[in-house]
Amino acid sequence: MSHVHATPQTPTLATTPGTGRLPTATSHIRIARPCRDFTAAERFYVTGLGLKVLWRSGPAHEVEGGHELLMLGWPGAAWHLELVLVTDSEEEHVPRPTEEDLLVIYVDGD
Repeated sequence: MSHVHATPQTPTLATTPGTGRLPTATSHIRIARPCRDFTAAERFYVTGLGLKVLWRSGPAHEVEGGHELLMLGWPGAAWHLELVLVTDSEEEHVPRPTEEDLLVIYVDGD
C-alpha cells in the first residue's frame, strides 16, 4: 500500500507580481520598528549592544516619504535594524508594545 504525503509548501517572497523567489540563508533581512527617541535608541543599540550606525537619513521634511530613518547593524551582515522616527502628529504609528511585540537579540556571553 502506497502512502502519499503532501510536501509542505515553502513561502515565497514576491519580487514582481506573479513571481516569487525563495529566501535563502544569505537573504538580507530588514527589521523595521517605530521609535520615539533616536538619541536613546542609538545609545542603547550602539553603546549597549555594540551595533554600528549603518545609515542615517536627513530630517523628515527633507526625506522622500517624510520619515526620519536610522539603520543599525554590523557592516556586511545579512540583516539590519531600521528605526523609523515617529512624531506626536503620527498617532497611528506610535509604538504600542505588548508582551508579544518583542525584538529579541541574542548576544554571546562568557
